[in-house]
Amino acid sequence: MQCSTVIALRGVGESGKTTSLRRVWRKLNARPGIQMIARGRGTREIMGGVLKVDGVLVGFMTKSEPASMLAEVLDSLIEFGCTVLVCATRSKDRTKRRGSLRVVRNLRARGWLVRWVDKHRDWPNEEEQGNRKCAAKTIREILAAVKRALPAKGRQRILTAAC
Repeated sequence: MQCSTVIALRGVGESGKTTSLRRVWRKLNARPGIQMIARGRGTREIMGGVLKVDGVLVGFMTKSEPASMLAEVLDSLIEFGCTVLVCATRSKDRTKRRGSLRVVRNLRARGWLVRWVDKHRDWPNEEEQGNRKCAAKTIREILAAVKRALPAKGRQRILTAAC
């Protein structure tokens, strides 16, 4: 039986988590044989989007705040039947009882395997090429984590080609 997995892109505010996850969504959605089941809400963010990869439902939530919305959307994706979740989360919670990190940790307590991917801030004063390489590396890491979360048959549909 396939283990339910959440891939959490963790980073500080304004570090590009939403942008990176939107690029992952687009890359996966463009692959042959991967079907979009639900677009989700939002225009800039993907809130509740679902892709089907060889029978496995992969749910997306690119917005990490407010944490109550993250929890609500992830719960609805689980109820929908997603066994792989891809979401954004802050690297630190402001309070011990609430926050996006707590939401993901609660999934671990419910039996979900959590794979953390760290997102480092792209700095405007650094050379543009260096920032693109850093973003491409983050996207490859997320795609690789999604690939590992799928059964062997589904892994062939996800190629971690250069971004």
